Amino acid sequence: MLNIYSADDKGPFKLEGFHDPDNLTTYPITYRPDTWVADTVYFEAEDIVIPTTFSGFYHKCTSAGTADSSEPTWATVAGEETVDNTVVWEAVAYNLLKPGVNVSSSSWVAADLVTITAEANDTTSSSVQVTAVPDGVKTINITNSIVLSNGDAFDVTIQRAVAER
Repeated sequence: MLNIYSADDKGPFKLEGFHDPDNLTTYPITYRPDTWVADTVYFEAEDIVIPTTFSGFYHKCTSAGTADSSEPTWATVAGEETVDNTVVWEAVAYNLLKPGVNVSSSSWVAADLVTITAEANDTTSSSVQVTAVPDGVKTINITNSIVLSNGDAFDVTIQRAVAER
């Protein structure tokens, strides 16, 4: 299975704008969000969580704040909001790793002589840093090869247009 995520995709793989070839840029991939935690500060556009009881949705923070001391009643329709003390969450249909399945191994490779450094890999997320883009490269393609704890394996390719120098 090969998934290509471009700037038009939604969810945790969304890549906005263009890659700046003159700066180091880190691209994170979230395989499975963290579970919601009471009394935690969450940040808009950065945080996504799953409820403590899996419901088929993850929830992305659309308004930063501090979570309540007890878990909210989560929205169960895509696009609906959940108010959690001062945090607002939007429900997103779950298309990530199911609870109980982890990443056993993860490796990165880039095409067209783009230079990368794998920053961090763990059982629920990974990131890669683009360190050099040769002149003339119009699009970067970085592939993450993933093996899951249940034996399944697949590749995820991040594709991003390169800004003109």
